[in-house]
Amino acid sequence: MTRPPKVLLIALPVGAFACAALSLFLYYQWWVPNQRLKDLQWMNAASKDDLKEVAQRVLTCPVGGHHDAFLLLSK
Repeated sequence: MTRPPKVLLIALPVGAFACAALSLFLYYQWWVPNQRLKDLQWMNAASKDDLKEVAQRVLTCPVGGHHDAFLLLSK
C-alpha cells in the first residue's frame, strides 16, 4: 500500500479549516443580520445602535434584505 503524498496530508486539513472559517464568517456576517431583520421581537427590543449596525451589515452583503435595511437607516 502506498502512502499519500505529504502535500495531500497538509492540503486536506488546511482546506477543511478554510471551509470552516468561511462558513463561520458567512454565518455571522450574512445569515444572522438578515434573520434579525425578520425577527420583529428582536427589532422591537433592539436599541437604535443595534438596528443601525445590523442594517449596515446587511447592506455590505450582495444578497439579503437590502430594502428593509435601507428603510431602517433612512429613519
